[in-house]
Amino acid sequence: MKQQDSIPDKIRKARVLKGLSQENVADMLGISTTAYGDIERGKTELSIKRAQDLSKVLDLPVLWGENELSVSPQVDTVLEEIKHLKAENLRLEIELKFWKEKFEQQLYLEAYRILQQKQREPIGF
Repeated sequence: MKQQDSIPDKIRKARVLKGLSQENVADMLGISTTAYGDIERGKTELSIKRAQDLSKVLDLPVLWGENELSVSPQVDTVLEEIKHLKAENLRLEIELKFWKEKFEQQLYLEAYRILQQKQREPIGF
């Protein structure tokens, strides 16, 4: 059974999903980067006001039943998709390099063949 992410983990995942740095979010919240980092490390208790502000900045639904911050389950799905796409991108980059080298090799061989033909052409009289 999958372990439930902590509130700070959910906040960090939502921030990463939006492509924001800790500094970006801290600026949006009007707090220091250190103070925001403490939120993501779980060193700071979230007030309801701060949770609402984070909700607006990170597009997170905030539910305070049992003092729990709820985050859309799509965050994990999207992060997994990003990981998959990065792996696919790496695979394609390797394949591209292979085909580029193959093309260059074929181009050089063809150029060499043409040059050899030109040297052998008889001079017509």
